[in-house]
Amino acid sequence: MRSDHWLNGKTAVITGAAGGLGRALAEAAAVAGANVELVDIDRTGLETTAAQIGKRGGRCQSLVADLGSVRDIEHLAAAVAERHRQVDLLINNAGFCISGDLLAQSPEEIERITRVNQMAVVYGCRAFAPLLMKSRRAQVVNISSALGLIGAASQTTYSMTKFAVRGFSEALRSEWRALGIGVTTVFPGAINSNIVRNTVQAEPLSAAEQRFVQRYFEVWGISTAKAATKILRGASRNAARVRITSEAFLIDWAARLMPGGLQYLAAWSRDVYRRRWRGAR
Repeated sequence: MRSDHWLNGKTAVITGAAGGLGRALAEAAAVAGANVELVDIDRTGLETTAAQIGKRGGRCQSLVADLGSVRDIEHLAAAVAERHRQVDLLINNAGFCISGDLLAQSPEEIERITRVNQMAVVYGCRAFAPLLMKSRRAQVVNISSALGLIGAASQTTYSMTKFAVRGFSEALRSEWRALGIGVTTVFPGAINSNIVRNTVQAEPLSAAEQRFVQRYFEVWGISTAKAATKILRGASRNAARVRITSEAFLIDWAARLMPGGLQYLAAWSRDVYRRRWRGAR
């Protein structure tokens, strides 16, 4: 087990750092003493994150990249290699959600979510492997989701990508053990972050639905700061899994104990939800 100061003087690369959970992870890592490479496609958001880290006395650099592009990921790793001899912590956090039935989602949206949520994790690990191997004990953290534990209607492609991250991460943990690189998979439940506000709505929501969803995350979601603390604590001890919120724990155990019943409950809940809200336009 590593000490509480395991990030002091280390190099961390965090994707999706322009806001939400990524920003909270970057701030927490920087405060813990890491030199953080902030990565996102949103330049303005990165500038805000960097400014907040600077106010807290942390060290960081910003790199604008489209993680849906393999070339951008390779250039990103090369840019980091020019500044650092090694990478000690890689957090693949970037991602977004598409909400709506599969038939309402366009091929372009499906392709984009697959590239950003799923393949960016694969290519990111591959591109940064040489730098990770130079660390005495490197750690990779891949963000899945509670919907990587159970598939949910109207979240088909999002669930697809998060199940893929889960499977890839579990296999990679076994594969990279011999290299001395740890791999942690994170399963967040409800977090009050910008992923809700930035969700692509394949089917337009009524004003009542928007208020309901926003209120749900405000009431039941934990803060990004608290989630970041839990994630870094899990990474510090090379935990195989980090489940965040009681929601994620409940889904995980229910999926193991009664997978068929949980799928039925999820489908029933969706039907009730639609009957309640789809008429309130």
